[in-house]
Amino acid sequence: LKANPMARALRLDKMTLAALEATMRVYLQGGRDGDARASIPTLRMLTESADEVKVRAESLLAQLREMVPADAATLSLVPEISRAGGGALPMCDIPTYAVRLEPKQATAQECARYLEQQCEPPIIARIHDEALLFDARTLLDGENEIVAQAVARALS
Repeated sequence: LKANPMARALRLDKMTLAALEATMRVYLQGGRDGDARASIPTLRMLTESADEVKVRAESLLAQLREMVPADAATLSLVPEISRAGGGALPMCDIPTYAVRLEPKQATAQECARYLEQQCEPPIIARIHDEALLFDARTLLDGENEIVAQAVARALS
């Protein structure tokens, strides 16, 4: 501490060390069920194969086709790239699948605004070429139905 005054400011206390230890145990031992991917959603999202994501995307597409009238939007499954990294400069491209929704009676921006501001929890979609993209990699189990219901409300 005498050699470097920053050492005191950056020193970890017992609570921080305990939290760090618990986090590392989950990563190394997999949490309660022995599977770290199941315990840590971000880890699952980063390591899941494109084929696993495609299954979830196909499920979301099927639910949207059931709930959204054909005259309200064009729906399709598209290969995409998820980007992982910090802030404004994502560094890692990950192959994924997304459901592409092109609204026919409103703009993509209007639909996105509704999903972000009027839904609880807010639903975030990317906008590309006047269409909303719902990246299935970012959806947790059980969220497909929530997204489909919200989109149906947004387009009604």
